[in-house]
Amino acid sequence: ELGTREDPYCEIAYAIRAPVSNASDPSMVFVESGEYDETVRLDASSGASSWKIVAERGAVLDTRRRAGSAILVAAGRTLELGGLVVQSAASHGVEIVDAEARIVDFESANNSGVGIFVSGRSVLEIDRAIVRGNRRGGLRVDAMR
Repeated sequence: ELGTREDPYCEIAYAIRAPVSNASDPSMVFVESGEYDETVRLDASSGASSWKIVAERGAVLDTRRRAGSAILVAAGRTLELGGLVVQSAASHGVEIVDAEARIVDFESANNSGVGIFVSGRSVLEIDRAIVRGNRRGGLRVDAMR
């Protein structure tokens, strides 16, 4: 069975796109230490509606060779994100559109857009985050309730 400690997925995004069977609420992805060259999208195509991504120290999502935001949370999805470093995105580090996110022990650095961008009917909770060196600022909130 793929997606276990013994036989892990090699990409965060692949784990999120994989069929969800016997899903807990939220579905959980554990990210081992290392550099990941990909973008992560949590939207209507991502299986479960609620996700928890927990990263080991040293896990870095470096998207300098990819288009768009490093992490997109949209379409009513919920994300709890912990421990990950997101850097060098062509757009925002994390983009939350009509969704909910809780970000803990996190770093968003050197992205071309905003470190964390929130829009639409979104909810964001941040605890122990470092947001630095982003070209268009640290945090932008264009949300309405």
